[in-house]
Amino acid sequence: MALPASTKLERANRFKEEGNAFFRQNDLRKALGSYHKVVLHVVQNKSPLPGIETGQGETAEQVEEMKKLQVVALQNMALCHLKLNEPKKTIEDCKKVLELDKNSVKAYFFRGQAYLKIFYSADAEDDLTKALELAPTDPKIRAELARARQLNANAQRQQNQAFSGMFEKLAALEEFKNQ
Repeated sequence: MALPASTKLERANRFKEEGNAFFRQNDLRKALGSYHKVVLHVVQNKSPLPGIETGQGETAEQVEEMKKLQVVALQNMALCHLKLNEPKKTIEDCKKVLELDKNSVKAYFFRGQAYLKIFYSADAEDDLTKALELAPTDPKIRAELARARQLNANAQRQQNQAFSGMFEKLAALEEFKNQ
């Protein structure tokens, strides 16, 4: 038997509040579990939970509320994974958020921070630039973008130095062969 949309939303909101309480207590693993339950209750037409069927008799407003809850839960999961130093999981969560809301500042910001943790400075710069376009006055985004740009410039400089030495050696070798 499918749960009514109102029941799914009520449960999802309760799990979200539970997750927020765990997050405030810095119990990030329990927060992740609660946020995951939110997603399981509101994901459209894919619920793996027995007795929780989706896409059946919901109003347009309920569907929109479920989508918003899913976005919030996934953003919160991304932040938990970021704080737990699990950047790849953060990136996965943010990708899911951006599939639902391509203008999610938090998803671009958290994914940019995760890319920085795994030294993908160019990808970080791209995401943080997009976040800044969406929230131009946010000082945290500006600071992270500056850090990403600095890391990207340093990486580019190191790469140029490595290649310039290699090309000089190849040129000297060619000159030696031609003598």
